[in-house]
Amino acid sequence: MSNCHHAAAASYRTALVHLGFLPPADASDSTEIEAVEHDDVAVMTKALENWELTAPKDQLLIGVTATPNRSDAIGLGCVFQSITYSYDLKKAIDDGYLVPITPWVIESKTSLDDVRTSHGDFNQKDLAEAVNQEIRNRLAVAGWREHADGLSTIAFTVDVAHAHALAAEFRAAGVAAVAISGETPKDERRDALRRYTAGEITVLSNCAVFLEGVDLPRTACVLMARPTQSATLYEQAVGRGLRQHPGKTACVVIDLVDVCRRHSLQTAPVLYGLPPGLIPKGQTLTQLDHDLAAFLALNPRFDLDATLKRGRFTLEQLAAVATRIDVWQVQPLGTFGVGLTLDWIRTSEEVFRLQYPWGDGAETLQIAKDLIGTWEISLTLRPSGGGGIAGVRQRTLAANIETADAAAVLAEAFISQERRQVVALKDKEAPWKARPASEKQLALLRRLGVAHTPKMTMGQASNLIDLARARRAR
Repeated sequence: MSNCHHAAAASYRTALVHLGFLPPADASDSTEIEAVEHDDVAVMTKALENWELTAPKDQLLIGVTATPNRSDAIGLGCVFQSITYSYDLKKAIDDGYLVPITPWVIESKTSLDDVRTSHGDFNQKDLAEAVNQEIRNRLAVAGWREHADGLSTIAFTVDVAHAHALAAEFRAAGVAAVAISGETPKDERRDALRRYTAGEITVLSNCAVFLEGVDLPRTACVLMARPTQSATLYEQAVGRGLRQHPGKTACVVIDLVDVCRRHSLQTAPVLYGLPPGLIPKGQTLTQLDHDLAAFLALNPRFDLDATLKRGRFTLEQLAAVATRIDVWQVQPLGTFGVGLTLDWIRTSEEVFRLQYPWGDGAETLQIAKDLIGTWEISLTLRPSGGGGIAGVRQRTLAANIETADAAAVLAEAFISQERRQVVALKDKEAPWKARPASEKQLALLRRLGVAHTPKMTMGQASNLIDLARARRAR
């Protein structure tokens, strides 16, 4: 099944029921192609638990998609039972199959605070009224002139009127641009694509036409004139510019960012797993990712999520904030830590780790959320002598676990049975944790470049070392 991120929708699941791939309980009367309800999915997820006992043995449903996450946060576990292979956008860029992304942010004064949310993204009618303004369209063209002048560009807009208005602003600035939408006659669309491919048209301004199934590798710039809360829509749009093409070394992504205090906007950093509130300054996402990792290694107690909830920041601005906050504020585990016996650390919103010396190096036991919304336990051993990625040994201990708490119980059982020597070391009530930090710990923190206080305890120093190493192992 291609573009299987649609599979969670009621209409798709109904078709899969009729084809024999899903249990009958999944059939729906919904006529909306992407409609899906959480209660409906909960019923189907439960029905799927015993489905393999009665499912046809001669049928196998395989789903493929470049964008596995849905804007409504519905996981694909209601249709698919396991992840066979995952290859994310960041790795494809790092491996050279896609071109690097050079992001830029253009900030407008348009407010989105009165725009309603529908099905996980902005209400199209409200959004069009807010952003299809002459001054904002001119700002988009000016930003393009500054950062991508002359590059073959696909611009994404809110609706048909917005697509035509933005194309008109480009033409007024002397740029060859056309608008394309579902209303464009097929002959005109084919001619526009031919001329764009030949380099006769520089900008294609479109409304929801080029999100899926489009191959225009000449595209070297993506202009997001359409704000979105949907990571899936955003990744689909940017993906139009990432394919290799002769002479193309990167794709410029321009995010037109509006005043938005009530919603979280998707911007280029999210494609690398970076927070959307981080403002890039023209470096590639690979470099931005590296720079953020270095910043967090130096400031391991810095609450990045809480800071970015207050506004948008560059790395330089974050560094200034870090000098004014209490760097020893421990990131809470939340309900995850209740009832656990070991001293887990939280490295991000949905990743928890135990790190300890083992064998010929250091081992990390990690609990993290996977692409279909379940939890996975993995084990990674890094040799003490280095040796790069070739020396790293990694395996998955368990997958498709429903909750983080259930995964934690299994992970701690693994430690007590297979890593008994580690229990005393990582026991969160161990007496040694209350002793003053050793000189060896403080010396290691200095070598890691981590700010610290000599009055800290051994437990605090141990956790700080673990966090610093976790950041550097990203």
